[in-house]
Amino acid sequence: VEVWDGKTLTEPNYNATEDVYEINAGSQLAWLAAAVSGTLPDTRAVAATSFAGETFKLTSDINLGENAWKPIGLGGEHFEGIFDGQGHTITGLKVTERFGGDRFALFCSLAGSAQIKNLVIDNAYIKYPGDGEDCYASAIAGTIYGNILFDNITVKNSTITGNNKVGAIFAHDGSSTQITIDECHVDSCYIASEDTVDGGCVGGLIGYYATGNKNKPNTISNSSVKNSTIVGINSTNSGKRANSEFIGCILT
Repeated sequence: VEVWDGKTLTEPNYNATEDVYEINAGSQLAWLAAAVSGTLPDTRAVAATSFAGETFKLTSDINLGENAWKPIGLGGEHFEGIFDGQGHTITGLKVTERFGGDRFALFCSLAGSAQIKNLVIDNAYIKYPGDGEDCYASAIAGTIYGNILFDNITVKNSTITGNNKVGAIFAHDGSSTQITIDECHVDSCYIASEDTVDGGCVGGLIGYYATGNKNKPNTISNSSVKNSTIVGINSTNSGKRANSEFIGCILT
């Protein structure tokens, strides 16, 4: 597997027959991040695009080489398409710098009808920089909005620490209309909040979940958290929040 150098951006191949973009290298995944954020550096640079209705597929495993990763959707932008890992693994994901944002994850923000599926994240290192500012940390998504699907995802052998909201699948529910989590598994991970002032919401799958419309059909099914350490705030302290195997905090 080619190891990404942390700098190169390469436009993914567009497969017209299947109407999908195909990603087979870290440089192409980094191109997607830059395109969503509107920061493509060359003459083909375009305004930020959410790729709503578009599909991206991994066609091989990806090694990001533990280079500094700029999450997909920085600058208040969102990914709204379909990301299908096709069973492939992303290794070497490392987010330890802000780059102007407070969501540390593969995807900074998901919205619309985004889908993340058939993906393995192995040996990710998501680390709060210790600067006293909010840091919503996750292997997959920082914040979600809209009707979001997480299907057949595994996060393993990873360290995920933030300042406040932390969860392996997503950290923070911004204003979702529907969440579906199926066949998502967390194995051998360390998931923690370092927030000792305002409280922390730490869960194996989800950090913070806001019910909003209590009648919306949200589901977590066929999922698991095992062999993992989940560290939140001591819930016996007044005003502090806690940790939980699946969901750290639920706002009703």
